Amino acid sequence: MKKVIFLFVILLFVSCSKDDSPSLTINIVSVTPPNATISWTFNGADGQTRYRIFLDGELIEDAYSGNQYTFENIFNEIVYNGTVFAISENGDETFEDFSFSTQGSDIWYGDYRVGSQADINGFDYAEITGTLVVWADDITDLTGMSSLARIGGLDIIGANALTSLDGISNVTFGPGYGGIVLRDCPNLSDVSGIANLASITVSLRLQDLPLLNNLNGVGITNDGSLYILDISLSSLDHFQEITRLKRLQLEGLPNLTTLSPLNLSGDMIYVNLRDLPNLTNLNGLNSVAVIDVLDLYDLGIPDLEGLDSLTSVHDVDIDDCNQLTNLDGTILSNAFEIDNRRPRLRIRHNDVLTDFCGFTALANSVDYGNFYQMGGNAYNPTEAQMESSTECSQ
Repeated sequence: MKKVIFLFVILLFVSCSKDDSPSLTINIVSVTPPNATISWTFNGADGQTRYRIFLDGELIEDAYSGNQYTFENIFNEIVYNGTVFAISENGDETFEDFSFSTQGSDIWYGDYRVGSQADINGFDYAEITGTLVVWADDITDLTGMSSLARIGGLDIIGANALTSLDGISNVTFGPGYGGIVLRDCPNLSDVSGIANLASITVSLRLQDLPLLNNLNGVGITNDGSLYILDISLSSLDHFQEITRLKRLQLEGLPNLTTLSPLNLSGDMIYVNLRDLPNLTNLNGLNSVAVIDVLDLYDLGIPDLEGLDSLTSVHDVDIDDCNQLTNLDGTILSNAFEIDNRRPRLRIRHNDVLTDFCGFTALANSVDYGNFYQMGGNAYNPTEAQMESSTECSQ
């Protein structure tokens, strides 16, 4: 009888010891590359617990104290395996394996780069959370991407054989960047395939597209950024509904004679007009009051007509405007700092410029010091001379 009781006590002790042993349970919280998050609960141990975390055989954390961890730099289309070790303050230890996969989803997280026509023909995603980047000489069409419904942004660069953007006509922007870059595509002549994006594009860059004569299919939202460089464009009529832009860059448009289809107002971060030899005025910017950075290069303007409302700037750079005779046409009176950087005024290489009196109020508003640069003009006043109503012209 005593043996039976003794055996019962031993079995009871073993059973209780097993029930009280530490246990670790892991939960996969989310898998959205480039991140994946796991959490866990650890039961049956007293005192503080530290965790050792491994992913695919690599030690990620050696003495982690939390009960949730987010892995970074997680890639698409991979099965990940890992282990969490729990070590309590009193020496209890256990571990649990886990795994998660980024395979089988119709969502590609992050940027997606297409480097060949074969990549396009094998494409089967419905969404790209980052930017769709298309670049390759052999890409002739995008019809293999008809499953795509949503992207974060679109960059098509150096696609030498691409003639149109047909094939992605159902695409819209998801949350995020919302920008388009079309650059160095010498045979691209039709962009109507992305018309769905025209009214929601926040940044548009068109560059080195010699056959693009029709802009139907592209657009820009108010308060967006517009960059047009080296394309066959003679008018900005396509953008006449836009009333506010944060950034405007127009470069290498020899047939452009006016900005006036634009009717911009408010404040702008950046205006860069370069290599527009037939542009004779700046009308279109008439209601803009503040421009952080104003760069004018190689324009056909005789004065600054069109900057009627401009009162404040940070940087002004006027170079190689060889029809420019005076700086009249603006009411500039204030130069301001940005992030503790002093304002800058640079006026150079304007062959017939002799009258700087339009900037007298501006010059009197700030001490430019070394950030005042003058040279190569028909007249090159010192800062003190520009401040003087009698010496600001020759």
